[in-house]
Amino acid sequence: MMLFRSRKETRRIQVEDALKHIYNHQYANECTRQDCLAQALGLNSREIGRLLKELQEKELLEIQGENFKLTPAGEEWALQVIRAHRLWERFLADETDIPLHKVHGHAEKREHKMTREEVDLLDAQLGYPQHDPHGDPIPSARHEMEPPATTPLLQWKEGTTALISHVEDEPAEKFSRIIALGLLPGTPLNVIDSGPEGLLIQSAGRKFRLPTELVGNISVKPAPETLQEIPAEPLSILNTGEKGKILYLKSQGLTRRRFMDLGMVPGTLIEVLMPSLFGEPKAYRIRGTTIALRKEQANQIFIQKIKESNGTPK
Repeated sequence: MMLFRSRKETRRIQVEDALKHIYNHQYANECTRQDCLAQALGLNSREIGRLLKELQEKELLEIQGENFKLTPAGEEWALQVIRAHRLWERFLADETDIPLHKVHGHAEKREHKMTREEVDLLDAQLGYPQHDPHGDPIPSARHEMEPPATTPLLQWKEGTTALISHVEDEPAEKFSRIIALGLLPGTPLNVIDSGPEGLLIQSAGRKFRLPTELVGNISVKPAPETLQEIPAEPLSILNTGEKGKILYLKSQGLTRRRFMDLGMVPGTLIEVLMPSLFGEPKAYRIRGTTIALRKEQANQIFIQKIKESNGTPK
């Protein structure tokens, strides 16, 4: 009996993985071929043939020549799995200390075990987030998902401020290198120039070369006007008595959640009160409350420095 259940569960996971893979290609307006699907699922040609036949018999898939198209029932099932995956990623990124480059693997295991009721409850507990930690949209409870509205970074116009909208989390090695550079969803950047070795990027007050092999894993969208032409600097550059307006955060997980709980949202003013006896942590005033931050924490908060003239902020 246990062996039968194990095989049955394995088959269900293969079905769900296939539906998810095909849907993601449809979402990106890409065709899915049998050999590509077999490679993605780790199946041989005979196994993938049987799986496709099963999906067709269950009216989850239509086969059109060498390409596939999900039926409405197939799309709904695929979106349920994608919704569970992305909500779980959001939970792991916001509520745990699991490194961002590992949340995808954890979510891959969890997505097949959650009931629809459990997914709905998690969505509510998280406050109905719109995007996962990588910038992908999260399907709604009605299995609706916003259309893609991003541009590959390689196609972005030089000298124009962009906002990172998506960072591809596979392969994990590339994703780790990208986040190590501080290039997270929601981070603004400018492309200064391009060359055979990659793009010269300006972000968070520094310039660096983004290698060619990483450029294709990043998508962007136009930055809001509040970030256009505004020099973003880390909070740590402020001296005692100086103020700044928070533009964005470059943190993840519990640290980001703590910052948000303290009211550190874009547009909020923050003032340096005084350093400690040994230089840090520094005391800051935000929303009438005094908090203490170490330099490494302040370096994750980017602000627009407020210049004052005759006691009046400019």
